[in-house]
Amino acid sequence: MTYSLDLRERVVGYVRDGGAPTEAGRLFGIDRKTIYNWLSRPELAPASSGPRRGKIDKAALAQHVKDCPDAILRERAAHFGVHTNAIWSMLKTLDITKPLPTDVGRIGCVILNVLKYDIIRHQPACCTKIAPSPEATAPVPLA
Repeated sequence: MTYSLDLRERVVGYVRDGGAPTEAGRLFGIDRKTIYNWLSRPELAPASSGPRRGKIDKAALAQHVKDCPDAILRERAAHFGVHTNAIWSMLKTLDITKPLPTDVGRIGCVILNVLKYDIIRHQPACCTKIAPSPEATAPVPLA
């Protein structure tokens, strides 16, 4: 838990004015070890932890998208050894979206979504995939 700078200054001021750290801890409701840490620091302001470093290298993911544009999230996640949500989030951060195919109409896009899109599309050589069943690639009659 991060304590406010005002509280830190009051506690350290109390101890420097002659109060005991243990007594200050009881009075302010702060652990004694925390007070000793504050007394040993040159500055009382809370230290910022900085940005978190993720498991996915942004440049590597962008290059993978260029090399394998038809790969789905599950395949990218397996390639980088992370969960699909991590890939989705990083693609959103990089503002990389998957365009809809231009050779099919609106009905075709709905059919592709029903068939999970990844089953019937062409797979680049850099990504391995199990061959789709004949039923999955058969054309679906429109009602």
